[in-house]
Amino acid sequence: MTVRLNPSEEHYKGIKMGALVFKLDLGEQSSGVATEFSYRTGFLMSESGDEFTDGQTLEMTSVKASIKRGKKMVLASLRNPEPKVLEDMDITATMVKQGTDDVVKQKTVQNYSMAPNSHFDFEMDWGIDSLPSGTYTLKLDAKNANKEWHLSENFTITNKEAKEMNEQSAFKIVTPTWIKVMSITMAILTVMLAIIIIVRRKKWEKLWKKMRLKKKKKKKKKKI
Repeated sequence: MTVRLNPSEEHYKGIKMGALVFKLDLGEQSSGVATEFSYRTGFLMSESGDEFTDGQTLEMTSVKASIKRGKKMVLASLRNPEPKVLEDMDITATMVKQGTDDVVKQKTVQNYSMAPNSHFDFEMDWGIDSLPSGTYTLKLDAKNANKEWHLSENFTITNKEAKEMNEQSAFKIVTPTWIKVMSITMAILTVMLAIIIIVRRKKWEKLWKKMRLKKKKKKKKKKI
């Protein structure tokens, strides 16, 4: 099989990247589970043949907290505005409280690449922990063989946003109602038992004092 690509009629700088996907023609299929076979091959096109893996620009356009794939996340939107590939980047993202060096969360990844004129969300997954509200700064340090980038962006997670995301997330610790009821009941019983012991102890102390006084009086009478 021969595949023919027609280049763009307009001149462009850098490269264009894409992929060809080949699938088997299985004809008409009945309803139900079916297996599909496919093959994908990437390609790039260039008018000049210049180096295309030496991108120099990395931008952080925004930072926000959001629910993605049912998970609580802080998302840093990164952008490569050049018609060249940003290749083999090591990225470290550090989230701190704004105006301090108090680290709230940190994530490091290696060998990241970005296609020309593209953007993606760098994800900081919060797992089952509750997402905290507040004002923060995300510091992002990235480097490859060609260049280093040091980016930062301030952002805020409001109390309302944090509460809604913590409630909506599919990944969270949910305590069954019966455990809550049992915990409260046990706490009440423990307090009641402590009160009963304290009251009885005071009564016993009074009785013990009375008994000691009676013994002392008896001893005095015998001496007389």
